[in-house]
Amino acid sequence: MKKSVLMALTIPFLLLAFVGCSKDDAEKSDLKVRFKVLNAKGEETSVFKHGEDILFELTVMNEGEKPVEAWKIIDLRDVFHVYTSDGKDMGKPWDEIFDPFYVMRYIPAHGDFNWLCSWLEKKNFFVQKRPRTALPVGDYVARFNVTLENKHMVECKVDFKVE
Repeated sequence: MKKSVLMALTIPFLLLAFVGCSKDDAEKSDLKVRFKVLNAKGEETSVFKHGEDILFELTVMNEGEKPVEAWKIIDLRDVFHVYTSDGKDMGKPWDEIFDPFYVMRYIPAHGDFNWLCSWLEKKNFFVQKRPRTALPVGDYVARFNVTLENKHMVECKVDFKVE
């Protein structure tokens, strides 16, 4: 009797252990991330003239059926970080971020969150910044990570050049 009760309790637990999330399920997400650099006209490009402003644009698209809490997705502490091609830290286009998620707490179903930040000008009310000088002539990479709601980390990276 004890043996059959023990078996009756053990089998469901074993089944649950093997039925959990698969690796494929863990990597699926309704969120898509797009990061690009734009010129002052809003055109995507990877080459800038020395002294020309560089706009960094991050878009997180929710292709799901439910809203997503935006503040759980994006760690803003390192967003739009710029480095030279040999790894020298050139900084970020902002000094302090005023949390944009106070304005937009959720990314609605089939909606998106779009954040645009200028290197030279203050074009975004989410940031406070001291005046920046133009990046020197050279090759650069802007990169940071976005963690999706399933804990899958996406590296956002754009290479660009100042001539």
